[in-house]
Amino acid sequence: MLENTSIVDIVKAINAEAVQSHNIPENFLCVVENKDGSESVWLKEPVTGKKSKMAFNYTVKGRKNARYISFTIKNKIIPFIEIPEEAEKKNIASDKDNTYFIFDSWNDSTLNFIRKVIFYFIENFEPSDKFGCCGKYKECSQEKKCLHDNKFYAKACWYRKKLEAGEIFF
Repeated sequence: MLENTSIVDIVKAINAEAVQSHNIPENFLCVVENKDGSESVWLKEPVTGKKSKMAFNYTVKGRKNARYISFTIKNKIIPFIEIPEEAEKKNIASDKDNTYFIFDSWNDSTLNFIRKVIFYFIENFEPSDKFGCCGKYKECSQEKKCLHDNKFYAKACWYRKKLEAGEIFF
């Protein structure tokens, strides 16, 4: 599978898998081409649709469909995700906010790492744009939990946070 597939296609396939497995609309997780030629995987705000948190940034190096890629990840998630042995052996640069890897081999552990990064961001995403309630406050109050069909969108509900804290208003 990997030998004839570009890195960009692999990342997009993992994104599609994440969208399906976490039951979120496709437009909330996207791959964006940056001005410098790199691409970033972003989560969008469920309410406004603006770009929110970046999962990671990557740039394919070398010839077209090359198997080596520079990879930038936010430092705050490094403690939560196991770094593949292939990356640990490389000279990994770091600054205040990011850690930079170069992967020159693509195998199951490397792809699993990218999958874990994307899934981590979806599972731990907290929207900055919030709304009061979707209108199901009586039903949610009665059940003592959020009942909205789209759990990703519901993360932006203030009342859901209150329910999770055990505060019932209605």
